[in-house]
Parts: sequence; structure tokens; C-alpha cells
Amino acid sequence: MTITSLVYHADIIIIIVSMITITAYLAFAVLLIAYSDLIISFLKLDKGFDDEKIEILNINMQKLVAFAVIVVGGILIVHNFSLVFVALYNIFLTLVTNNKDGIFSPHTYNNIYYTGLIDFVIGLLLVMNYKRIALYVTKKSKQ
Repeated sequence: MTITSLVYHADIIIIIVSMITITAYLAFAVLLIAYSDLIISFLKLDKGFDDEKIEILNINMQKLVAFAVIVVGGILIVHNFSLVFVALYNIFLTLVTNNKDGIFSPHTYNNIYYTGLIDFVIGLLLVMNYKRIALYVTKKSKQ
């Protein structure tokens, strides 16, 4: 998506936004690769894996649901990351210019960008509230 924007729109602002997006992707990849031990300790993924044998009977359902919510939220965030920058750029450009039609006019409105922005926010909400969601789901499943 970012490379496509660079090819079709040779505007300086698009180039800057695309470079910021590519830099953010690379920084995220370096974070996941170089600081994986820090991420594992922060998410407490190393506890309870001392044995080589895994017993399926002792799986905590709340932790499993929390992990699934984090994965789904992370996928939404990563998938819509570049679309958020483009949508925010369109909103900013509409607010700065003297466009009397507004942010959601047919000239500036592109459905993909704004649904990507909504998906990104949903992903952030899922990742930030994964404990509450897991607790709610496990409570509902016991009833």
C-alpha cells in the first residue's frame, strides 16, 4: 500500500508519509527481533514452561482467550498501520486547506482509509483491554 502510494502520487507529503510508514514498519520489526526477550518478560510468556512435557488438561482458559484477543488485535493493528497514516493525512489535508465540503466529502472520502482507521482503533482497544475481554468471555462460558 505504501509503495503503491509512492508510485502513483509523487507529491512530497506522500513521500514523507510513506517514508515514516516504512520506518515505523522497520522499527517494529527490529523491536520484535532484537528485543524479543524484553517482550517475552513483559507479557510473562516464560512462566510455566519449565518442563518439556505440556499437559493439555491444565490449560488456563482465561490466558488462552487473552492470548487470542492479543493476536487478533495485533493483526488488526499491523494490517491497518499504513492506512491510518494515509487517513490521518487526508483528514489533516482537508482541515488545513480551504475545502468547504468537509472531511467526509466525496472528493476526500475514501472508504478503505476510514474503515482501516476504525479497524486500527478496534485493534488498539482489543490489545489494551485484553484482560477484561478474556475475563468476560470466560465468565460467560461458565454460565
